[in-house]
Amino acid sequence: MPALSLIVLYISIQLMYTIQYWNPARAEWCGTGSGSISDYDVARQRMTALAEQCNHCCDFRIEPQPPRGCVVTV
Repeated sequence: MPALSLIVLYISIQLMYTIQYWNPARAEWCGTGSGSISDYDVARQRMTALAEQCNHCCDFRIEPQPPRGCVVTV
């Protein structure tokens, strides 16, 4: 009897993060130009540095970006 083999496929999804700031004049979140960051802790450190540079006058957030090719439903 042939051996039954089980193949398990793991898909690694690498989340990317962007840092955004709140623009009250436009009433929306806008990008900071920091680009995509692959590590959450690095994104948090960069967000803290940006807040310190502007003396905490802006609100910042870290926004996860869905991997390319994914469908996002709202």
